[in-house]
Amino acid sequence: MSYEIYLPQTFQKCINRLKKKFPHIKDDLFLLFQNLQNNPQTGDPIPGWHRKIWKVRVSSTDLKRGKSGGFRVIYAWTAGEPILYPLFIYFKGEKQDITKEEIETLLRKLFLELDQSD
Repeated sequence: MSYEIYLPQTFQKCINRLKKKFPHIKDDLFLLFQNLQNNPQTGDPIPGWHRKIWKVRVSSTDLKRGKSGGFRVIYAWTAGEPILYPLFIYFKGEKQDITKEEIETLLRKLFLELDQSD
């Protein structure tokens, strides 16, 4: 099964901000999205979210540090659902972790965006 990836506005803003410092970020994410379309469980579930919020490491071709020094992508996906929602991307060198409150805010923004598109 191939899964659809919906890019919310908040995620697109993150990419545009990071693109100034990391010009090849879209290429790096393209490979990730290909993998996620085939297997959404590529990442690791974030504890406390009942396997609905996931985190995956992405290496940066601009840094040559590997996945541990690259980006983190936070995405929402529930088993059995055909759509995956990237919520946030950050550079590990700028931010250590994402908080539960930040995830809740991102989810609210996603739900609001999806409601407006109906």
